[in-house]
Amino acid sequence: MIQKFVKKIFGTRSNKEIKKLYPLVEKINQLADSLKDKSDQELQERSVELRTELVANREAAKKKALDTLSDKDEQTKFILKAEHEKLEEILPEAFAMVKETCNRMCGSSWSVAGRDQTWEMIPYDVQIVGGIILH
Repeated sequence: MIQKFVKKIFGTRSNKEIKKLYPLVEKINQLADSLKDKSDQELQERSVELRTELVANREAAKKKALDTLSDKDEQTKFILKAEHEKLEEILPEAFAMVKETCNRMCGSSWSVAGRDQTWEMIPYDVQIVGGIILH
């Protein structure tokens, strides 16, 4: 009973961790709003740029790891850490691009295997939080 009372007042650890993500969600929403003026072509080009940045970052980390570290496990850890840092850096923009793309597709229809499909999905903030956590 006391435990329930304490949780009610202070919240659970997971709730606290989720609350920490909401400033990032706000940033994603602001970026998504700023992308409304961009053309589809500009969004596609930026997506390619982000992938290119990721590959370049990974290659640079790989080269540095091979040049400075002799242990294979340490090299792998170094490369993975560099990849993770770059992904964290571009996450807000990438998520914003997905959200804006969903907005643009909303209401679009097409036929799949003889059945009409209509896109009606725009991610809610809680879904963005879930995506951040899964990332």
